[in-house]
Amino acid sequence: MADSSIPRKPRKSNFSADEVDVLVESVRSHYNVLYGKFAKRATNRWIRQKAWLDILKKVNGVSVEKRTLQEVKNKWKKCQYVLKEKAAYGALMDEADSSWEDMDLKLIK
Repeated sequence: MADSSIPRKPRKSNFSADEVDVLVESVRSHYNVLYGKFAKRATNRWIRQKAWLDILKKVNGVSVEKRTLQEVKNKWKKCQYVLKEKAAYGALMDEADSSWEDMDLKLIK
């Protein structure tokens, strides 16, 4: 059983709407590097890493808490999932809950 005397690490707050908007706009600006025709080649691995680090810097610029690269990548994956689900059910076309939800569907591949 877990020892209750070990202090738990405090949980980070949820991503704010500003953070999500910056994340989506940053991914949109780096789309060709991250998901373009030659993005998965081994020679472009460092270029993709630099693009993600730039996105991380922009997100942390508007963030209250410092986010890690893995947290930002996970949030992007969750945003893609949410948009795919809403697009599948037609909810995206009816009403957008946030400004990032009215983006091009090509970003969610």
